[in-house]
Amino acid sequence: MIEDDDLLRGDRLDLEAWQPGLPPPGFVDTVMARVEREPQQRRKLWLRLGAVSLVASAAAVAMLVGRRDAPPWRGELAAKERTEMAIAGRAWIVIEPGTHLRWEGKSVTQDDGDVFYRVDPGGPFRVRTPAGDVAVRGTCFRVKVTKERALPGRDARVATPEAMAFVGVYEGRVTLTHGATSIGLAAGEGGELDGAGPRRTGDLEQGMHAFDLRTLGSAEASSGGLSDVRKYALQLETLEGEKALLEERLATATQRLAATSDGGINPNLAFDLSADDWKELARSGSLKFRMPCLSQKPWSPSPEERDELGLSPNDGKVIEEAYRNLYERVWGEIRPLCVSALNAEVADKLGPMGCGNALLSVASSGPHAHAEARLHVAEMRAGFRPLPSAGDARVPVLERVLLSFTGRLSDLETDLARSFGPQEARRLVYSDAFCAWNESWAETRKSPSRGH
Repeated sequence: MIEDDDLLRGDRLDLEAWQPGLPPPGFVDTVMARVEREPQQRRKLWLRLGAVSLVASAAAVAMLVGRRDAPPWRGELAAKERTEMAIAGRAWIVIEPGTHLRWEGKSVTQDDGDVFYRVDPGGPFRVRTPAGDVAVRGTCFRVKVTKERALPGRDARVATPEAMAFVGVYEGRVTLTHGATSIGLAAGEGGELDGAGPRRTGDLEQGMHAFDLRTLGSAEASSGGLSDVRKYALQLETLEGEKALLEERLATATQRLAATSDGGINPNLAFDLSADDWKELARSGSLKFRMPCLSQKPWSPSPEERDELGLSPNDGKVIEEAYRNLYERVWGEIRPLCVSALNAEVADKLGPMGCGNALLSVASSGPHAHAEARLHVAEMRAGFRPLPSAGDARVPVLERVLLSFTGRLSDLETDLARSFGPQEARRLVYSDAFCAWNESWAETRKSPSRGH
């Protein structure tokens, strides 16, 4: 019998000579229950043992697992029937017959076939195909790869010298890359990859149907029955993805509820304020907000920060543009106030943050004025008072500055959501790797969490 400690130490254990037998009934359930009870440092071992047992019982799937000295979550699979499994630690996939996959760490190579992926949010994850690459963070998407093309007007197919790939996105966002060219796809969109590079094909279902018309026989691809099957399959896969994401969110919320202040929960999320949070702040006359970095040269994540955030170089350009737009919007609000209180030369030297802080001092007639301004702004954010129109001169300067500051992260998040989607945009702006800091004002006190 092979002991766990022997596996962990790798003491001259010849795994190539070890031939696992069929598992006894209920073995998988026993293993997975044990996983939940095992300490963190032994989970990888039990997950590997569970995977070996599952593979041994799948007669239609050929699975080759690397040696113990290979990188974790490494393997190869050729499916002869529809197969569902977890790979690479954070991906759940549905593999259609005729598909061949290899994976190592966070990189998957799909040579051909049809695979549905659901990747949990986190760092970079990439699917490589002969036609190009698909880079993701946390999303649901499909990749279809073929080297055959349908003959015009016939059901026969012929091999092509280059591969083609279709990518359809159900939720989140992916990036298609071929050579030096990249494009982004959002939920509900489809795209293709081949020697000509990546391109959008519009609506997911229409794009998939057009791809099938070129790669399947015309009768098979255009039959009403197949169209209905695809429609229902897409709906089912979308619902399954949504169900999994809801379960994940429920688990996260449960963990937050049970966690202590030092339990690893992102402290920045305490500044993601709901309407009830603002009402509570209004009762005490306090302000809390997360402030993005503002400078004439917009912030752009470094390669290390992009890796931490799970972003591609093209994503970094999107973020830089969002910071540039934010700077211009804030400066358009703050500069006229600063010029009026000081002068144009001083205002341009100080910039939006310097001017904002100067106005909070110059326009104040004492602590009482600050307290009143904080109270009024909190009441506006809570809905107890109406928000003034832009440039309303009747609103005191202190309140106009605080209104500008407390709305900045929401503006940035909305801008990023156009490219990344709402959920991903929220994850980014509250990440510690993002250029922003936290402010908490009750008696003009400030508590930054991070600055750049």
